[in-house]
Amino acid sequence: MSRHKINSAESLSKFIGELREKYKEIHYLEISIKEQAKHRGINQNYVSHGWYKKVSLEEGEYTPEGVKRLCKYHFGVPILRADDEELNAWCVKVIDMLPYESKIEAMEHIPVTSLMTTKQMMLYMETMQNHYAGRVELEF
Repeated sequence: MSRHKINSAESLSKFIGELREKYKEIHYLEISIKEQAKHRGINQNYVSHGWYKKVSLEEGEYTPEGVKRLCKYHFGVPILRADDEELNAWCVKVIDMLPYESKIEAMEHIPVTSLMTTKQMMLYMETMQNHYAGRVELEF
């Protein structure tokens, strides 16, 4: 299974070319199309990465990258799973089978926040704020 994000004329053309080649090779394809809301802008990315650093500095237990992996797993994955049955099924087969430490380590290599819409990313950040409330002040 392959996933493609089509968000420009160039990415659409590339996808159509790959689709044509795959069809020539196999002669049978099943395709699902999922409409996505526009993804968030750089501002949410900038704020979330600042928060990872702030949590790391103030709590001192993890590096900013470690905080990011923990947040992706504990807050991001559940948000994405709730909105995507296919992703949820993949998580059941792959992520859920791993020991806890491996799940956290896997977050370094598995896209989570980059798959989120603006609305999902807002929920992710609000969940992060609530989790660290009283320990680290995270502001928009």
